[in-house]
Amino acid sequence: MKRLITLGLLVLISVSTSFTQKIEDKKLIGKWKYTSSYTKNVGHEPDTWTTIVAADTVKYVEFKKNGKIGGDYFLNSRYKVNGNDRLTIISSKNNTEEFIYRIDDKRLIINYRNCDEGCSISFTKIK
Repeated sequence: MKRLITLGLLVLISVSTSFTQKIEDKKLIGKWKYTSSYTKNVGHEPDTWTTIVAADTVKYVEFKKNGKIGGDYFLNSRYKVNGNDRLTIISSKNNTEEFIYRIDDKRLIINYRNCDEGCSISFTKIK
């Protein structure tokens, strides 16, 4: 009986964890336009979001359902969602970089995890 209860709890936890991740994946999937970067200023200047305006600087990222990334921001890469707010980008050479992300309405904000100087980038969903 104890085995049956333990097995049932494990199945319930697995299902609830995978369901949460699928919801986050659905929000992330799509094409995003790079719109701004966050700068943490030293001294008395306020921290600021800088809007990307030059045509040659505008980049895109597309998170696909199969885990691959299209566009020109993260070239030749794939991704993995880890929990509700963690994102791992894996390059074609299998180098990984960890990020913390959030989606507010149609805005994706990605924070570099190993950065203490305001290293954030913002994208707007375009499809």
